[in-house]
Amino acid sequence: MIPENNIYPFFEANQVLSADHLNTLAARLDEQDRLTRATLHGIGIVCGMEVSVTKSGGNATISISKGYGVTSEGYPVIIGDKGFRADRCRALEVKDDYKPLLLDDVDGAGELLELLDSGHEHYEEGSAIDADEAAEMVVVLYVELLETSLKTCTPGSCDDKGKKVTVSVRKLLVPTAYLDALHKKVAQDIEKDSEGDFFPNLAARLDLPDIRMPRFDVPATTLTDAESIIAAYKKILINPIDGADKSLYKRIAAALDAAKTAYAPLLDNPVDDFSTALSTLESGFLNPGSKKAAAFQYHYDFLNDLIDAYDEFRTKAFELTALCNPPSQLFPRHLELGELEPESGDAPSAEAGILAYRHYFRPSPTLGKLKTKRAEVQSLYNRLQAMVASFDLPAQDSSKSADENIRVTPSRAANAPLSQRSIPCYYKPTARLLETWDFAKTSAGRSDQNCGCRIDGDDSIEWSLDRRGFFRIEGHIGLDWDKALDALQKKIASDRLPVDVLVLKTETPPAGLDDDELQSYLPEFLKKHPGIGHNCGVMPGGTFVMVCNNSGSTASSPYNAVLSKIGSKAIVADFSLPYRIAGTVKPTEISVGECEYDWIDSLRHLNNITLRKYRQKATAKAPAAHEAEANRLASNYVVRIRRYEIQGRNFIGNRNFIDVAAPLAELKLYGHAAILKKINEEFPLGLVFDNTAGSGNVLIRAVRGQRFRIELEGVQGNRIRYAYTESGMYRLQNDNWEQIGGSGEKSSCRIIAGNYDENVYRWLRQRFGQPSTLTPVQRPTAKEVIDWQKLTLVRARHYAKASSLPISGLLGSIASAIRQIDPDAGIVLVGSWANGSWLSRIEAENVASFEGSKKNSTHSARSTKR
Repeated sequence: MIPENNIYPFFEANQVLSADHLNTLAARLDEQDRLTRATLHGIGIVCGMEVSVTKSGGNATISISKGYGVTSEGYPVIIGDKGFRADRCRALEVKDDYKPLLLDDVDGAGELLELLDSGHEHYEEGSAIDADEAAEMVVVLYVELLETSLKTCTPGSCDDKGKKVTVSVRKLLVPTAYLDALHKKVAQDIEKDSEGDFFPNLAARLDLPDIRMPRFDVPATTLTDAESIIAAYKKILINPIDGADKSLYKRIAAALDAAKTAYAPLLDNPVDDFSTALSTLESGFLNPGSKKAAAFQYHYDFLNDLIDAYDEFRTKAFELTALCNPPSQLFPRHLELGELEPESGDAPSAEAGILAYRHYFRPSPTLGKLKTKRAEVQSLYNRLQAMVASFDLPAQDSSKSADENIRVTPSRAANAPLSQRSIPCYYKPTARLLETWDFAKTSAGRSDQNCGCRIDGDDSIEWSLDRRGFFRIEGHIGLDWDKALDALQKKIASDRLPVDVLVLKTETPPAGLDDDELQSYLPEFLKKHPGIGHNCGVMPGGTFVMVCNNSGSTASSPYNAVLSKIGSKAIVADFSLPYRIAGTVKPTEISVGECEYDWIDSLRHLNNITLRKYRQKATAKAPAAHEAEANRLASNYVVRIRRYEIQGRNFIGNRNFIDVAAPLAELKLYGHAAILKKINEEFPLGLVFDNTAGSGNVLIRAVRGQRFRIELEGVQGNRIRYAYTESGMYRLQNDNWEQIGGSGEKSSCRIIAGNYDENVYRWLRQRFGQPSTLTPVQRPTAKEVIDWQKLTLVRARHYAKASSLPISGLLGSIASAIRQIDPDAGIVLVGSWANGSWLSRIEAENVASFEGSKKNSTHSARSTKR
């Protein structure tokens, strides 16, 4: 919206005012208000204004819910709290010459209707709404600005009293054909002056096809050699997939071209044709260059990348709704609320309720924190183009050694956005690819921090791996297996990588081999480890599996064009498993961490539980216990475990919690060691819980470097939730986790470790799983507790004034400081200093205080007798 009233009057003393002066100023102020709404806030339907229709006997009743919207010229449109309901209509009469409703020679012209509710002045003149005709119409709100002359003549005067403008919101039914013509005309008028995403087809954008990458060789076939591996990839990439008449290459190309068309108004020069480029790359799968034949698996990874990039682009682009300075011609004084009968079907847009004729809200870029920037959407599209243009299968450099060819690059797992992963070896690291790979890095001027196999000077393997959960292993394809294995084992040792590596042969195993020897051959290995998958690398704690070619003839193979160019000992594929095989973890390699924390309940609380009888029924002196689990708590100490995780593995399953109970008799005898023993029994392959005899602490033993989180609460009492983690103990207060005391053993959360391995924890249980011997706890008798409470009560009376306490000087200073802030503050001392249970570090003060309390008690008793 561009302001038109750029001249306004400046008033001076004794100036003669005219109607032009006042009207010009009023128009200026009104335009500025509308400009603020449209350009700083946004245009379209802000909330509400939902349309519904009910039909009866061929007639329709149309309802509009309460809501608020803004037209493109900044006029506010409001439907009140009671909403609007109409069951009659009449032909629309446009009295204020509003051009968008006065088009001639277009379909639907002359068929515009005004909806009438029971309070409308022309309600009785209206006719029923025909349900069939309304099905092809759209509900529209129209802001009418009706001028009325106030000039009146009487026998004594004929003064001109000017005019008034009445603002009314008319509710209309407009044919979809009429709106199609209106949209086309407005678009032509706007495009003469500017380009932009003014008429987004939300349905077309939401209905872009979903593409999913099939898993390799699922359902499983018999993989025996390189030929069978190529056939499995061809089935995914080249053959038409069940339910589709195109190869995966062609389906992705069609989806990318559809996305380009749907979002063309948002993009700068989206002219590249994806179908042509991807068709050329598809033909190279079965007709590769001589030095790149072994790299056929990277076609699979490339298409997987494209699917991820496509999903990221369309998700971000759909969120981009902001308009900078929207043209006033879009819908100057009207709002389209939607068609009465939306499209139906299985399309996502139909399921999501997207309406083709509804002015959804288009916010200003200044309104709040918008999810997506247009520059980011453009960058994501440019990345798609750069990925296709930069795809280049890697070839072995014969001038380099195997160690120089193979690269291990820290990356992120597939659940991370593509931009946060390292750039694979099958892309040329062109300037455009580096610039568009990670929008966040480029925006911060750090595109040179992208990592990748073919990026010169990449030393990311030497950086901290805290935020890395995957290792890309590249450069081995096409190398002789023995050289590749030796080079990779050296890298694992030199770079301290927590992974294993092995090589599988595709030959027919000779007779007489034992089971362990048979595991070196692909078919036999798959029988024992069917869960292999191709990921272009391996997770920490996993096994990287390389498959080498055999030396047989390939002349009769349908894939001879590929196989004939691959060496007889060359690596032709790689897979991974999420656990270690080649070098099983040995106990001597395991470092066990031990953390010490407070137990969630104090020793005093545990003593009270064991000494006091649980009241299930009220007595004359005390009420009954109010816990829901009263029957169980009468004889048990119960801890409720809400969360139990090690390295992301959930031990609770789908349950909300697990209750662990220790009989009160055992709690009384052994203290909280009894409940720790029960926790260990409940989770036999979890952490080891132990304690130091006579203390109120808990010792937690775990594999050093592995993360854990145990959230639990006592079922008795106030049920405060606590959490034990490798970095400390936390308490949930007001929906926030706050740390208690200092942090835990820092080294245990700073060292990379593998995934949870139950074999490791089985060994941990065998070596360290026997908690300290259950030792009877020396507890005070009930009489001793009662005597102590009586003595503290006498002591509290003896030290009735704060001035008599050993800390009176400190208390005076604190009180003085408080009254400097608030002279009228009332100060009350509570806790052990007030109830007499305090203990001084100076033993002489304790003795003196008790002796003084006893004398005072004796004197009081004698006075009472007298």
